[in-house]
Amino acid sequence: MKKKDTSNHETPNSKTIRRPTDECPVFKTVTQFVKSNPAFTEGGLRHFIFFKGAEAETAGAIVRYGRKILINEYKFLALVQNGGARKISGHGADL
Repeated sequence: MKKKDTSNHETPNSKTIRRPTDECPVFKTVTQFVKSNPAFTEGGLRHFIFFKGAEAETAGAIVRYGRKILINEYKFLALVQNGGARKISGHGADL
């Protein structure tokens, strides 16, 4: 008797991990982003969005959905890594 191959089948309890793509990004709220990225504080992130929000929107790192701010985690971290948060509101390194 052959054993049934269940390697490609999802069970009701299995979780599907969504990978971000340009066509289907995964968004997080500020609180969700901070919980999954403990190097950032909620206040620090809101400070960044207040002063650099337009730049982050242009880069696709954040999206405003009414009053709610949604963060594209992949693009936001890329923006930070490329120096987009080096200087915020007159503070920061002038390297």
